Amino acid sequence: GVAYSMIGETTPGTFYESLTESMMEDGFLSRFLIIGYEGDRPYRSGAMLETPDDALVEALADICTQAVDLNARGDSMPVGRTEEAARIMADFDREAHENITRTDDESRRQMWNRAALKAMRVAALLAVGDHYLSPSIKAEHINWAIDLVRRDISMMSKRLESGDVGAGDFARQRKVVALLRDYLTKSKMPKSYRIDKKMHEDGVVPRSYLQQRTQQVASFYNHKMGPTRALDETLTSCVANGWLMECKHDAVVHAYNHHGRCYRVLDLPDYSKSGDKE
Repeated sequence: GVAYSMIGETTPGTFYESLTESMMEDGFLSRFLIIGYEGDRPYRSGAMLETPDDALVEALADICTQAVDLNARGDSMPVGRTEEAARIMADFDREAHENITRTDDESRRQMWNRAALKAMRVAALLAVGDHYLSPSIKAEHINWAIDLVRRDISMMSKRLESGDVGAGDFARQRKVVALLRDYLTKSKMPKSYRIDKKMHEDGVVPRSYLQQRTQQVASFYNHKMGPTRALDETLTSCVANGWLMECKHDAVVHAYNHHGRCYRVLDLPDYSKSGDKE
């Protein structure tokens, strides 16, 4: 069969806006190994290398020469593995299988569907990089590869739960639930939201806060009726589901001197366990 590999780079916003839930459910996205950085922007290094090390250049050239030679002969170089590496691979494969069978959520099943295969491929590349004439996967290779795959799955799970993937009603619903949970768990709200301290302590959520947090989210601002209508529809659904209750206007004005709509959280679904089998 034909094997096609590609590598791409983009910004998180552009990437996640382009994803749909169907991409995760049909196995398309599981074929990618996604690496993301979610920390603060570091200072520019003043000791950046402008040219690669001579030893690195020579090593890469030798690997390329070997690959071209094997390809010209129609030959290949099998990658071996140590007994310890084989045991680690088998354990991770069983873990992936258990995560697939424990849920009915196809998006989560597909995250693990090719996890063991991706880890093995990355480990094989590492082994080739170390000893291209007689490559063999060792424990350090497979452990590093598994950690990379785990980070990929963890990042995508987090994005899925927070409603950053997809553009439908369910994605918007997940986003609002994530924002509500974030609101309730924060010890202090930034002053920019202009939320009364007592209101926050009492767990009363102003609609204005949710509007500020969702108006730049793709699934909201791409809604055919606009982000405001999208938010209202989502809040109506949350109330109907018994997750939210709209507070009485007079009581909110009296208690917090706030004249906008507010909600009290009654119950929130746990999307991290969505689809888990009993």
